[in-house]
Amino acid sequence: MTDPTVDELIAIAKSADLPSALVGSGFVTPTFPARDGWKVVVFFDGSDFDNIEHFIRPDGTVLDPWDWPVSPERDRLCYWRPEKPERGGR
Repeated sequence: MTDPTVDELIAIAKSADLPSALVGSGFVTPTFPARDGWKVVVFFDGSDFDNIEHFIRPDGTVLDPWDWPVSPERDRLCYWRPEKPERGGR
């Protein structure tokens, strides 16, 4: 089994309904379902989205980008964040 590319993993993360914050959550790592049976585990630092912790493949195995050698691509994935919704109004 080959690992998906960083861009493919970011697309998987984007497919999950990830909040940018969890009010009153403390330090937690909730799991969110994503496309094609993938799951995204996120670390919330206090109530704020901090980073992607790891991914769970459809077969249940863990793909942990923090285990990869340090590189700009690894950091782009680990520190990716969901876009905040734009505020309405004028």
